[in-house]
Amino acid sequence: MKCGVRSILLIGCALLLAVMPMQLTAQVNCTVPSLTMTEVGKVQLPSYADTRMNPVRVKMHVDGDYVYIGDYVSREVYIYNVADKSSPNRVSRIQTQYGNIHDIWYDDGYVYTGHRGGGITMINVTDPSAPSIARNIGVGYIHRGLATVGNYLFCGKGFSIYEIDKTGGNLLVRSNLGNHFDGFEVVATPNGDYAYRGIEWGVNQPLGVYNVQNKSNPQFVKLFHENTGEYPPGEMEISPDGNFLYALTNHVPPGEAGFRIYNIANPADPQLLSHTAHANILSLSLDNVHKILYVRDSKLGTDCSIREYDVVDPSSPNLIDCYYFPPSSFLNRDTGYVEAQDGDLWYSNGYIYAVYDDDLVILQVNSNVAPVAAISVNPLSGIEGSDMAVDASGSYDLNGDALTYSWDFDDGDTLSGNDAVVIHTFQDNGAFHVCVTVSDGTDDDTACLDVTVDNAVPSVDPVAVPVEMRLVSVGDTVEVHASFTDPGSLDTHTGVFAWGDGETSDGVVTDTGGSGVVEGSHKYDTAGQYKVMLDVTDKDGGTGHSFFESVIVYDPDAGHLTGGGWVASPLGSCMQSPDFEGKANIFEGKSNIVISSKYKKGARVPTGKFKFRACGLEFLSEDQEWLVATRAGSKKAIIKGGTNDWKFLVWAGDNTPENPDTVHVKIWDTNTGDVMYDNGVDQALSGGSIVIHRAKAKNRRLRDGRR
Repeated sequence: MKCGVRSILLIGCALLLAVMPMQLTAQVNCTVPSLTMTEVGKVQLPSYADTRMNPVRVKMHVDGDYVYIGDYVSREVYIYNVADKSSPNRVSRIQTQYGNIHDIWYDDGYVYTGHRGGGITMINVTDPSAPSIARNIGVGYIHRGLATVGNYLFCGKGFSIYEIDKTGGNLLVRSNLGNHFDGFEVVATPNGDYAYRGIEWGVNQPLGVYNVQNKSNPQFVKLFHENTGEYPPGEMEISPDGNFLYALTNHVPPGEAGFRIYNIANPADPQLLSHTAHANILSLSLDNVHKILYVRDSKLGTDCSIREYDVVDPSSPNLIDCYYFPPSSFLNRDTGYVEAQDGDLWYSNGYIYAVYDDDLVILQVNSNVAPVAAISVNPLSGIEGSDMAVDASGSYDLNGDALTYSWDFDDGDTLSGNDAVVIHTFQDNGAFHVCVTVSDGTDDDTACLDVTVDNAVPSVDPVAVPVEMRLVSVGDTVEVHASFTDPGSLDTHTGVFAWGDGETSDGVVTDTGGSGVVEGSHKYDTAGQYKVMLDVTDKDGGTGHSFFESVIVYDPDAGHLTGGGWVASPLGSCMQSPDFEGKANIFEGKSNIVISSKYKKGARVPTGKFKFRACGLEFLSEDQEWLVATRAGSKKAIIKGGTNDWKFLVWAGDNTPENPDTVHVKIWDTNTGDVMYDNGVDQALSGGSIVIHRAKAKNRRLRDGRR
């Protein structure tokens, strides 16, 4: 079987996983070119003492466009600008004070180096081209044990925690457990609450767990091992979510070396998920976005110099590709022998940085992998005319390429651009299949979902009646109109008026973009007080309602009103005396006539008087605005009158002898709106009568050619 058969990350992987065993430690022919890793650039590292470097002891840290390399033998730090991956450029180098560099770490403008038999060096690299020593601290033997979280630096050998003073360029000791179980590598959880140390050979306990929430007083929790005879972790890495720990073991008997993955969701109690055995692993680096673990073979010339493992399922890592470095020989200055060995490894943003022989080699992972599109809509259902946020920010590109987004909203509208989140307004209701196509410039992917948009009911303004048409004579035509708006700008509309006299008619609708006006007119043939209703309905059946409360239609020839008597005022009818309950007298002068109202010939305003007394209230008005009297069926009359300060309404009923006449009185203050008296209903007179008189024949108007 050939390595590198996965031409598209995570897609071809599924096919490969179906045919590969879980623990793949058998020989794989990786001398063929890798399909997922391609060399794009390299640069020769500096020489020392007329011999080449010892790559097995070179440590590096990659951040953004810079690679920081610590040379074990020369004790120098080299800084390379790798913005142009095809042409890495060394921008500076700086000599450190202490012994051999065993580890290097970069964080926020500073590089930290750990030295064998010497201490820690803090280097200011805010200007990578001009690094400077900020602090030297002699802390004894440091062996591959540096890591930072927040403002704290953790050291694995002689477990120490330092607070980093970046303003003053200083390291402040917060705690030192001394040589607490001979230490090895160290890592800390992303929140800085727990740290893990590889415990040195001979302890048979590979992992030390520490609670470091109190940096001044770290607490040893436990020594973890899944069975006896285990060996300490070397290089370790924790996933950014803090759920998994990846650790390699080397220099141990066959079957024990390799890498292990631990579940540390409960950081105080790691749980082994898997152990992938391999005898020659030197370093590892995690691509957390795509859940790929890269491990480095410590011997050149083997089938797989760099192994690529799929760790989507951390309990079952699978080898999916290899990169092959050909054999090479160099002088190992520790032993004086010519050996074939390998160096450090680091993954960052789609690239692998590796030391091979005395070169820094840059490998691009996948020449191009199609992006993965994702789409969501908030809300998933809505009302036409309202804004909906359509979100493709969950889309990603495996190579870190910039993405463009093409939207199809299934309503005739499309949009393209660089925005992952757009606001769209559906102008009509319906079910829409909304899609986004995400492109990295070479490949693309599409994601869709269904969106439901409900119809919006038109909003109708109050029916408008011209002032001069709110009081009309029988036979006059009343013209009305009302404006409306509809969020559904593609809707068409109809309007229907109900005139209050039993008649309806279609309105004349003028609308554009969902908004418009409905107009209508009506001739009233019968005197009365009429409420005009309007229904505006869109094409989808949504109906909005409106009305005008009262059109007064009078008939000067319908008759006139006289009456008098008294009623028993119900409790609460007299506002100035809420507890009053008793007789209310209605009279006019000395004639015992309570009310009179009549249209004189040719007049549009009636004349008459209204006098009312109850609960200490005396009201007299000779000003009247209109009279509506009807004799068809039951004989009824309504009178409105009053001054600028006071108004009254009287509803009067001239009933049959078997049924008492009725009266309903309402009086209110026009300035404040306060109601002074209202008996609330048509009350039977306890004494007196109401008479609605027939107009005299000689005063009647001709109607339809008849008298």
